[in-house]
Amino acid sequence: VLGYVTGPLVLLAVSSITLFAVRFPLEAAAELGPRTLGELGALAGGPRLRAALEGLQVLNMVLWMPFALSTAAASVQYVVDAPEGSAGDCNVLFCLGVMAAALLLSQAVR
Repeated sequence: VLGYVTGPLVLLAVSSITLFAVRFPLEAAAELGPRTLGELGALAGGPRLRAALEGLQVLNMVLWMPFALSTAAASVQYVVDAPEGSAGDCNVLFCLGVMAAALLLSQAVR
């Protein structure tokens, strides 16, 4: 019961904090016109901030993205509920599907 009550509240709090925090880099990017986060760091704070922001992106890619991909694939696999031993029971197929969807969506938005 506790998860049903606190889960949405924690999600709302984290989403609000994230949206509030991302507002500042977006405003700076709109004003300065960089194409990447590293360029924004170089324009806003010089080479040290550029290196820090690029390092942050690499950490995000190395640490967070595999977890997010695995969680999304496990969620889709749970919804499909394929019988054991079938092709749908393989989590690699769902990982590839989630990766393909993310790639296509990112290219469409571009």
